Amino acid sequence: MPPESPTVDISEQERARLGALAQAFRDDSWEWDLVTGELVSAHAHELSGMGGRIDSDALRSMLHADDRPRLVAAMQEIRDGKRDRFQLEVRLPRWDNRWATVLMRGAVISRDDRGVANRIAGSSLDVTDRVERLGTPPTSFDERQLAGQKLESLGLLAGGIAHDFNNLLMAVVAEATLAKDEQGLTPTTREALDRIEVAGRRMADLTGQLLAYAGRGRFVVEKVDPDATVQDLATLLRRSIRRDARFVVELGGGAPVIEADPTQLRQVVMNLVINASDALGPGGGAITVRTRVDHGAAPPAWTIEVSDDGHGMDAATRERMFDPFYTTKVNGHGLGLSAVLGIVNKMSGTIVVDSAPGAGARVTVRVPAQPGVAPVVAARPIASAALLAGRRALVADDEDSVRMAVRRMLERRGAVVTAVVDGREARAALAREPFDVVFLDVNMPAGGAYDLLPDVRGRKPAPKVVIMSGYSESFSAKPGALRDDGDGFLQKPFSLAQLDAALRGLFT
Repeated sequence: MPPESPTVDISEQERARLGALAQAFRDDSWEWDLVTGELVSAHAHELSGMGGRIDSDALRSMLHADDRPRLVAAMQEIRDGKRDRFQLEVRLPRWDNRWATVLMRGAVISRDDRGVANRIAGSSLDVTDRVERLGTPPTSFDERQLAGQKLESLGLLAGGIAHDFNNLLMAVVAEATLAKDEQGLTPTTREALDRIEVAGRRMADLTGQLLAYAGRGRFVVEKVDPDATVQDLATLLRRSIRRDARFVVELGGGAPVIEADPTQLRQVVMNLVINASDALGPGGGAITVRTRVDHGAAPPAWTIEVSDDGHGMDAATRERMFDPFYTTKVNGHGLGLSAVLGIVNKMSGTIVVDSAPGAGARVTVRVPAQPGVAPVVAARPIASAALLAGRRALVADDEDSVRMAVRRMLERRGAVVTAVVDGREARAALAREPFDVVFLDVNMPAGGAYDLLPDVRGRKPAPKVVIMSGYSESFSAKPGALRDDGDGFLQKPFSLAQLDAALRGLFT
């Protein structure tokens, strides 16, 4: 039986104000003071018999035991600055001693001088009837909101997996690049290390896609040569598709330039080619990738066509092929083409599908081109041994493989390194000895990077600070106008060359 609910009255003025909001949105509106813990609700008494003003401890006690951890976690992420809104389905006690399923949605409406959230507002919608109609498609407004919540939950799961996987990949990428930095390697050994590094980077790209799906990814838009990107992918694509497929790449030439995130552009090409491979019949078939620049269009456009002579698609499949989680594959997840559509839209492009049953398929993507503009060419990193020789470095990370990998890379560059496992040890090391540069993980026991920054800045002279995270910089950084984002950022996994680039930015 649900617990008895405490009753506290609110003023008529407060009830009228929140009641007007409730009428406008057809659900209960509330405001939550994160400092005092007080939540003011307009019509909560109609659902559960509780009064209009309640403290957060009482609210948590009334929640179904299975739902409390999710609400606590969401509030903690808001306090930590990792999100500014939330949406959860929880169970609360009803006046008739039954559990009501409530869709809670809230967003930060006020922050203190440090940028920390101190007040949120939101609404709660009773979706009990929908929950009791198991199997009902999400056609109503509240059901679509619930479907959105499930997508958000999947996104959080994907983001957490990607973050942890990036930590594990850190050891793979770092050790491979450290080994390649050794002198006297045989060509066979160097080739094997190259393959390990390439595989590690590909896995990092995949985790980047998961982070992008979770809304925690990093998008670096720059001017790129898309034909060069396709050419670089050609060998990997040949190894990724079926062995009985004939794979042809025809580049239009002319060194076109588009604005895109290189990782996302590779994701588009790979998803289209792998889908074409999956569409081939039992006897194999042909997959053709063609590119060209349409200078007569306004604006000029770079076009890539991926075609196959597989089984093709009917109208119903074509209409749904870009829907999230829709798939015709036995073991498919239905996220590849929805990601492609989202990326193409971000590039201000278009995507057209031409297919019929038994006639194969042709997918055409058009992206605005920039004639006469040169693509960005990455400079070859220079070893930073001279920059770190004799300097003292502190590395703080609770993941053993990450901590040891970063330590080895810094020692290879001549630094004297102290490595610690959490915020408490980091503070002790800072108080004990001076450092020239400090590498801090965002999330650690006893204090992460942003908790430790005031201690670091208080040292005289203050060391340089590099923040490390399995998430992107934009997601890891704390909100607020007065925030300190350190002097550099490295997203895991990073290579020795990427570490060199960060060090040059600090000391030159």
